[in-house]
Amino acid sequence: FFPIIIGIVSTVCYVLLFDKLLKNVILPWYFSRKYKSTLIDGIWEGKTDNFIFYLTLEQTGDKVQGEMSVSSIHIENTGIKEHGKNRYSFEGEIKDGFVRITHKEKDRNSFGFGCFLFQILGGGKILNGGCVYVSEGDDIYTVATEKNIKLSRKVS
Repeated sequence: FFPIIIGIVSTVCYVLLFDKLLKNVILPWYFSRKYKSTLIDGIWEGKTDNFIFYLTLEQTGDKVQGEMSVSSIHIENTGIKEHGKNRYSFEGEIKDGFVRITHKEKDRNSFGFGCFLFQILGGGKILNGGCVYVSEGDDIYTVATEKNIKLSRKVS
């Protein structure tokens, strides 16, 4: 009976370890070697009339993930004034020169999510697109869009 328990436990441990190794080391290495299209990982920033965007994007093959900071802005006579900053985590994929990103609020006490679609331009130096998102208001949730978002890769 004892050898059977040891066999079962060792098999489960091996499968779990191999699964983690496969998903976190072997497949990312393989896909990064196999992927031959535009690389877009890095720090991105841009603004529209309503928002300022900062993205830290990590790419493995055709998959992307990272964090994003979005500040609401209001243009006044004295310049641009930020009022409200939200942090999001995101994941997505690259396909045929486009990047699809779904994002969700990092703060569990807040509510907000949405989806970006960007076209990769300028050899991977510009992301141009838009967003559909749900935001939390005082008493109501709002579905909105933001068009003409142009992000530029920050040179380090």
